[in-house]
Amino acid sequence: PRAVLEVEPAFHEYHFVELDQDRANELEPLKAIRPGRVHIHVGDSNQILPTEILSRFQYNKYWRALLLVDPYSIDLDWKVTSTAGQLRTIDTFINFMVMDANMNALLRNPEKITVQQRQRMTRIWGDDSWLEVMYTREKGLFDDINFVSKQPNETLAKAFRQRLIDNAGFKFAADPLPVHNTKGPLLYYLFFA
Repeated sequence: PRAVLEVEPAFHEYHFVELDQDRANELEPLKAIRPGRVHIHVGDSNQILPTEILSRFQYNKYWRALLLVDPYSIDLDWKVTSTAGQLRTIDTFINFMVMDANMNALLRNPEKITVQQRQRMTRIWGDDSWLEVMYTREKGLFDDINFVSKQPNETLAKAFRQRLIDNAGFKFAADPLPVHNTKGPLLYYLFFA
């Protein structure tokens, strides 16, 4: 947050949404960097962003915004993404936590995905079509046996990028940037739309 507040030229307003009250309290001193411009919201960003913040940036008012969505997991709601895209006034960076998705929702065997994890993945994706993107069924030697293959992370990233354009309403979405930890595994894809 400090780095964002120190960017020149300054934005007219800054809105930080934090679920945890203690973390939100840690942001309070940063208000001194941009007096009167910093607003801290405590609660679920999936509720606060579309109702209290994004809806203010109407196309006919000529307002523009930059949205940085950095969730700790795959708990971003598609309604946030689609609201930002449909407004046509918001450029968006989205951190898509592939590590969380792979550990919990994108298992090698889709039948082992719990209902809760399936719902989380559907929530960030917007519908159940992620299952068709990530899993292919192939005929075995005998017609009654199907093998399920999990597709690579790149397949998910390409499909999500296309959803940002086709379903969320963004005019453009760049190829996502894969971000790895220091040991090599993929942590997340950073999308810009």
